[in-house]
Amino acid sequence: MTTARQVLSSLMASASLISSGMNLGYSATALPLLDLQNEDDESWFASIASVTTPVGCLVAGPLLDFLGRRYTLTAVNAPFLLGWLVLCLTPDASYLWLLYIGRVLTGLGTGMVAIPATVYIAEMSTCRMRPMLLTWPPIAISVGILIVYLLGWQLQNWRLVAGVSIVAPVITSTVVFVCLHESPVWLLGSGRDQDAESSFRWVRGIAPDQQLSDTLRQEFDAIRSTALRGATGLTNRKTKLADGVDIPVDHRAELNTSLKNSELPVGVNDSTPKNTEHSTQVTNTFLVDSQHPAWEDSPMSEHPAGVDCEITDDSCHHGRLAMFARPEVWKPLLILNLYFFFMQMSGVYVVIFYAVDIIRTVVDDIDAFEGSVYLGILQLIASFAGSYALNRCGRRLMSLFSGLLMTFCMFGLGLYLELSTGSNLSFISLVLILIYIGATAAGFNTIPWAMLGELFPVRVTGVAGGLTTCLSYSFSFAATKLYPSFVHLLGGSGGVFFLYGAVSGIATIYLFFFLPETFGKTLQQIGDEFVSSHSGVHSCCCSKSLDFESA
Repeated sequence: MTTARQVLSSLMASASLISSGMNLGYSATALPLLDLQNEDDESWFASIASVTTPVGCLVAGPLLDFLGRRYTLTAVNAPFLLGWLVLCLTPDASYLWLLYIGRVLTGLGTGMVAIPATVYIAEMSTCRMRPMLLTWPPIAISVGILIVYLLGWQLQNWRLVAGVSIVAPVITSTVVFVCLHESPVWLLGSGRDQDAESSFRWVRGIAPDQQLSDTLRQEFDAIRSTALRGATGLTNRKTKLADGVDIPVDHRAELNTSLKNSELPVGVNDSTPKNTEHSTQVTNTFLVDSQHPAWEDSPMSEHPAGVDCEITDDSCHHGRLAMFARPEVWKPLLILNLYFFFMQMSGVYVVIFYAVDIIRTVVDDIDAFEGSVYLGILQLIASFAGSYALNRCGRRLMSLFSGLLMTFCMFGLGLYLELSTGSNLSFISLVLILIYIGATAAGFNTIPWAMLGELFPVRVTGVAGGLTTCLSYSFSFAATKLYPSFVHLLGGSGGVFFLYGAVSGIATIYLFFFLPETFGKTLQQIGDEFVSSHSGVHSCCCSKSLDFESA
């Protein structure tokens, strides 16, 4: 029962990203049908959605904290609904400004929906189920891409494609609002303890009148402790913690007990004897007791994960910024953003945005719209296969395998286009494109999104996740907008594929040295390892404590 409900809630949360996938693939089917006047207009139509996507990412973080996970997942469908409506009602391609407005709105929705589903799944799932379930949002994106490719192939009308696409946000917002339960983590952080336990019981399949087992009670208490540490900045539940930290009055005693009975705070080496003066000072510092106003005397690394030392109304901003100086925040932030940079600059989204045009360029004996459908089908199959493999092989192995295949395919495509002289071997280029898109779906285009829900502490999940997704789509805009320019600058599509192959190879080397393995670890363990390792990104990612080779 508990597995079925985790799967069900994850499916419903992930469904919101179907609209995101339809937005990503729409330009591929619409551009050949729009017949825009020049190449610059075409590149803007393809890429302009990525301009507002980062804005949506930044908006999503505060919405998650303010509205909660469930209401945010409902609200993010509004920009999609408006955007598809504008595109559907645009009279013709001469109304370029209307086309841009429609794309801007769907791009905004793509950014807003990117984080909430991942955060919700991470907070609702068990450690055993989380690695697989976190790959479902990228799978939903693949479903959306396939749907819009199919619509373009069958309808051959960009307005009708946009009109049919309106159905997706309507259905998903209704399902999320009616069927989903709110995350217990957010409910506990908002002081709604009874609602939190009710939600926890639902997702774990426990009846309201049934007593929680010891194991489930310990799990719920751990969630409570995490939520309390992450909720210290909520202004609607105030009392003073030590020297000016806000903490709910009704949980003051609980947090004292939790901190007394928990392991050493993140940042204190487990090998430190617990009876030393240092340990005693650290433990007493964090008790919710006004007699110990000593946080300002302790180094930031000694604060427990998720708790800020200065989050009164006057210094909340400073406290949030200070969090980003802590190793459990800045290290995963840097690692994950570089992963996204390499993913975008290796051509993953370029192939999706320009699928029909690229297939026309490299394949002679197949309808380009039909070829895009094959691409979408293989991407979806590879996404499912990657989800299964990630639950057995881990993030590192799948990332490296994906990067090597991408490198091989891009160099192969470049060589084919440079050396082919009108031979009847265009099927080779089609096979290489299909393998490339399958490799990205099983690795580069899935894993970094899944890791968004794993690497960041609860206290900064919304902000750090929003910032990371914002930068990712900024990279996407740059790669998509510059593609036509690269084609001219590098002497054709062959030169561009060589560039993407080189970036894929560099990315694979980077991931080999720096990507941590998160498979089979709790969120707390992942955060602890970033803190307990030696200073510096390289040592953080390559130290034995990160257990790179475990899969």
